[in-house]
Amino acid sequence: MVAYRPPLALRIVGAVIPATVLGAIWLLAAAMFVTGVVMWRDWHALAREGIDHDARVEACEWKSMHAPKRLLSVGRGSGFYSCDYLYRVEGSVPAYSGHFQSPRQWQTGEAIAIRYRADRPSTSATVKDLEHPSVAPGALIVLPLVYAGWQLRGRLRRRVR
Repeated sequence: MVAYRPPLALRIVGAVIPATVLGAIWLLAAAMFVTGVVMWRDWHALAREGIDHDARVEACEWKSMHAPKRLLSVGRGSGFYSCDYLYRVEGSVPAYSGHFQSPRQWQTGEAIAIRYRADRPSTSATVKDLEHPSVAPGALIVLPLVYAGWQLRGRLRRRVR
């Protein structure tokens, strides 16, 4: 019996496709890590060096945490208010905007305390949000490292066998 050997083109494609997928995964992991580091740096810069300012709430919209189970719902259920604010920086022509989430509904025109960066006034956050670090930067930094560790562990285990 003669062993079947696939054509060269199929062998090349069979090697290139997995390498491309693996390369894309590593590229996305690196992008996640860099994004997390930048977010972490911006959060710390706002918390330390941000300029205190009062902004005005523009709009608030209720966001449900789950799909409605009934067609007619009596209560609001679990969710949050997604709100936008607007602020002007002295000596700057454009008005800047920001976004925050809250358990309570804010009225249009209501004042909210924010901080913005002096070097980049478009970067801002509410003072309340700056009191508690976001989970997102930490997760974006840690997840690629966990993936890299998992891959390294697999390679080391194969080498030992």
